[in-house]
Amino acid sequence: MILVDYEVPDDAVGFVMGHNSLSTYWDKDSHSEHQFSAAIGRDADTAWQDNSSCVCGAVLAHINHNFVEAWEKNVGEDAELSLRSSFTEEDHQFTQQRMDKINNRLIHSVTVGGMIPLKKVMAQICRTQPQYNEFDVLRLYKHTLVRARKYIYIENQYFRYPPFVKLLQEAVNERVKKGYDIEQNPLYLFVVTNSSNDAAIHSGSYQTYKMIEALQRPDMVPNYHRKEYKLGDEEPIAAGSIPGIKSHICTLVSPDSTTPHWKSVYVHSKVLMIDDTFMTLGSSNVNLRSMLFDSEFNIAIQDTDVTNIIPPIRQHLWKMHTKRASDDFKKEFKHWKEIIKRNKELRNSEIPTTPSASLIEFFDGNKKWDNKD
Repeated sequence: MILVDYEVPDDAVGFVMGHNSLSTYWDKDSHSEHQFSAAIGRDADTAWQDNSSCVCGAVLAHINHNFVEAWEKNVGEDAELSLRSSFTEEDHQFTQQRMDKINNRLIHSVTVGGMIPLKKVMAQICRTQPQYNEFDVLRLYKHTLVRARKYIYIENQYFRYPPFVKLLQEAVNERVKKGYDIEQNPLYLFVVTNSSNDAAIHSGSYQTYKMIEALQRPDMVPNYHRKEYKLGDEEPIAAGSIPGIKSHICTLVSPDSTTPHWKSVYVHSKVLMIDDTFMTLGSSNVNLRSMLFDSEFNIAIQDTDVTNIIPPIRQHLWKMHTKRASDDFKKEFKHWKEIIKRNKELRNSEIPTTPSASLIEFFDGNKKWDNKD
């Protein structure tokens, strides 16, 4: 998180972030495979996918409280910080004028694509702070996942907290109780993450395997499945499914990279969207550490028909990954399936070619896992 000019409420602005403040953590939506100098573009050795939020209004007081509390606990009391604490939610109450001022500043200063202007929404800060026995992010996921009715979209650096799959099953059970035909109206799960095949992610490969296995997709991690159940090296591993849940678990590649070496896009995002009515983003990953042990900071947003901020964000992300986006999730699920199939064909082509879109299906073909987090 970043807080700017908190003592000047008319200018104050905050950022709840997935990004880190290093040039290698920033990229453009194009996610080119080419590396540039920090002065003109992304200077990491791989493309980078991430999301952050810009906020104003009373929520800034909660962001400030989080910072002051952490500083005083670890460094000690500070007179200047105590002065900051004299500014309250009332001082930072939302006004249209304050929001318009920030939007104008962003429009004239931000040169990269992907910025969606601030809108008035209901928002709440949620934290993982073990030292204060606060596990708000975990509570948030538990509370919202079981209430999903149409779709769940997870874009996260890690995908390795198996207990969440049980919550998805509970969501389906609730649909059955309410009379839904779960075959005709399933819950769609869209996931964009990193493959545990990548060295930077491999440390948690066993928990990723358990998460994917719980979703009945051992075919994405076939050698782990053979190892877990002591199967032969050539034993076929088939895809399954959970009744009432249709899922795509995917990773990203640079759209301008060519076979035989499509270059991975590193997903650093920490985004959860549900039914176009709820979203959270921040620093929390889908893993044990973020839910129970690390200090994490997220913002949760509830959308309304009047506000309409989550659909444009989802559509922007999906257009980046799949080149199109709509509000028909059945059609979108089919579209993702077509991209996955087409990219498998292109990747096996003997002719050098680029992907049809950035989206490819998750796969980890390693035979040895690591059970860290």
